[in-house]
Amino acid sequence: MSRRLSLRNGLFAVVAVVGIVLDQLTKMWVRGNLELGRGRVSVIDGFFEIVHVENTGAAFGMLSDQPWAMYVFIPFTLIAVGVLISLLRELPDEAVFMPVSLGLILAGAIGNFLDRAIYQSVTDFLRFYVESGGLADFLYEQFGTREWPSFNVADICIVVGVILFIGWELTVGRKLRAEEEAAEQAEAA
Repeated sequence: MSRRLSLRNGLFAVVAVVGIVLDQLTKMWVRGNLELGRGRVSVIDGFFEIVHVENTGAAFGMLSDQPWAMYVFIPFTLIAVGVLISLLRELPDEAVFMPVSLGLILAGAIGNFLDRAIYQSVTDFLRFYVESGGLADFLYEQFGTREWPSFNVADICIVVGVILFIGWELTVGRKLRAEEEAAEQAEAA
């Protein structure tokens, strides 16, 4: 096992563990301190608050009214974890920040998985909204709401991890594949 591989696996593990712990601690605080559906802490008046919402569905509350959804989410998460670990094992030496990306995605997947497995719902608590004014009216007319669906630290981990992953694929990954293809063509000639 090379030193880089150990560093890569260490980065992956540290990012995943820190993300999971931060996610679970924040959710624990929300469940223990804010009444479900009513409790709120205003952070930026008229724009951002901490709330307590339980989401039985997927992103944006999709499938929340479906009793069978839990039976889809749990196996899907387990498959996703397997794919992430497989991707980690396949990383080329040049992919030094990919463990962070994959660790973030894993942290988000595991954080929400734990909620589903233990509570049969996911605790969301970060609420961004616009109360009044032109933007509020525009949002309501276009989307029927003045707020973004509430989310949590696990959701942030997934989004940031996916953005990093796509960024790597569009830059370094594309370059590496082009170099490999050129080397294979040179060998064949």
